[in-house]
Amino acid sequence: MTSAAGTTPPMPRVVHEFRKNAHERVVVSVQPHEGVTYMDLRAHTRGVDGVLRPTRKGLTLRAECIADLVRAVEALRAEVVE
Repeated sequence: MTSAAGTTPPMPRVVHEFRKNAHERVVVSVQPHEGVTYMDLRAHTRGVDGVLRPTRKGLTLRAECIADLVRAVEALRAEVVE
C-alpha cells in the first residue's frame, strides 16, 4: 500500500508480545503516521497459513498518552493478584 505522496507507510515496530489465550496473542507496537507516533495493543490470531494477523480487538493511542497508560497498568496491577 502506498500513501497519496507515493511512499510506502512505515511498518509498525513490534516492541512486545505475549500469549492472550490458546488462539490469540497480544502484540504491542509503535508506528508513526503523518508525523504522529501511535502505540497499539492488539489481539492477533494465526490464519490457516500460519501468519499472525491483527484483529479488530485492540487499542490505539497517541504515544503522548504513555504516562497515563503506565499509571492505568500500575493501578490494575495493584488490584490483581498475580
